[in-house]
Amino acid sequence: MQNQKKHWLSIILILLVAVGGIAGTLAYFTATRTAANNKFTTGTLDLSVTGDNNIVNEPFVIENMGANANISGTKTWTIKNTGTLP
Repeated sequence: MQNQKKHWLSIILILLVAVGGIAGTLAYFTATRTAANNKFTTGTLDLSVTGDNNIVNEPFVIENMGANANISGTKTWTIKNTGTLP
C-alpha cells in the first residue's frame, strides 16, 4: 500500500511539473509589447576605409615577429559611411 501511494504521488508531481511548464511556455509565446515612435529606415550602408595617407585598402603587414612575438606600434584607419543611411 505504501509503495502504491509513492507511485501515485510521483505521477501527480510529474503531471504538475508538465502542466506548469506548458502554462509558462504558453504565457511566454502569447505575451505582447508595444512601443511608440519606432521607425524603420531603408537605404544603403557603404563603408569607405582609408589608411594613414588616404590610401584605400592600405595593407597591414606584420614582419619580423621574432621568437617572443613582441609586437608594438599603431595603425589608424578612417571609416566613413558613403551610403544613404545616417
